[in-house]
Amino acid sequence: MIDVLHVCFGGLGGHMVVVNALAKEMARIGLATGVMAISPSNSLLSDSESWPDVSVLEPVALTGRGDMNSMARVFGLGRRMKARVVLVHTHRHATPLALGRLSSGQPLNMVSVEHHSLGLRSTIDNVNSFSALLWSKASVFLTADYLQGYPLKSMALPGLKTTAVIANGIDLAPFLSRQRCVQLSGTVNTGPILGMATRLVPSKDIETILEVIAMARNAHEPRVPHLRLAGDGPERQRLEARVSELGIGEFVTFLGQLREDQLPEFFSTLDIYVLSTRGETLNTSLIQAAASRVPIVASRVSGITNVFTDDVTAILFEPSSPSSLASAIQMASETVVVERIVEAAFELAQLNFTSEMMTRGYLDLLTRIDPAGPWLAAQMRMEGG
Repeated sequence: MIDVLHVCFGGLGGHMVVVNALAKEMARIGLATGVMAISPSNSLLSDSESWPDVSVLEPVALTGRGDMNSMARVFGLGRRMKARVVLVHTHRHATPLALGRLSSGQPLNMVSVEHHSLGLRSTIDNVNSFSALLWSKASVFLTADYLQGYPLKSMALPGLKTTAVIANGIDLAPFLSRQRCVQLSGTVNTGPILGMATRLVPSKDIETILEVIAMARNAHEPRVPHLRLAGDGPERQRLEARVSELGIGEFVTFLGQLREDQLPEFFSTLDIYVLSTRGETLNTSLIQAAASRVPIVASRVSGITNVFTDDVTAILFEPSSPSSLASAIQMASETVVVERIVEAAFELAQLNFTSEMMTRGYLDLLTRIDPAGPWLAAQMRMEGG
């Protein structure tokens, strides 16, 4: 039997980082992890290299929002995959999963985990969360602010009877080993190297970064920023066309999807990490940048402002404002500012966003909803090293 089954998005992104970090920590203390990875087939990662510490991996390919084939497969996997508890990170398939577990005599023991940006939630997101909460015994929120503003919090749903605030965490070690020097690599003839690691989707406002680069190029500035974009998604073709239209192809590199083990090297090549976005919950790439001692420039939106402080741990800019972003990049290029904010952000990551802290939070919650499970013993093993 699997101890913890994750039902999550099966491509690169925040779910994978969180699930892999939890799986690694749990493997160290003798707990087995399973993953039901749900994603469009062109982004679905179903190899053991992508999920290195997962004991059982079952991919589920999507073909559309009303995809009954994926619903049927999740129902079947819910029957077949025996697990003590299920962490539901993506909510659309919660009902067939629950029905599959019930039909095979398994206890539900489902926990709904909220990852979606509070400011970008749609009616469909609320409906999917509602269905997950109907079948869940508990729910996890990444920040206290998110729980406070959660639109369903006043409903008498089973999954809201027990709640926990557990921040996403990462394994810091790979990023510590590849930390960059705080001295910018740009010279008088080349601008700073910017980077962003993300799914290429509309909520990520990458076009604002492209406009900043175009502004610098058109003004014939000697130090035009270069952007290294790690990730893939439905917006890639449109963004490539926009790069061509702006005439900035020599300053933008599309790296495509990088494996999780390639990200520490990616961050070590950057002068500034830029997260241009319309909304977040708790972005793991920012924690990775902080652990890598890369100065952070990010949109002033909910999900960032409740974690990072302007001019202390990051330089924040007004979303969708090229002029504000350009000013932030300039500020983050100043050595005195860089040295100050990277150390503060690094300390923030170490104190609040490690995979160990996240795992302790989940073990505590699982002890509450499944007292007969192996969670307390696992906690003792974890504390004992």
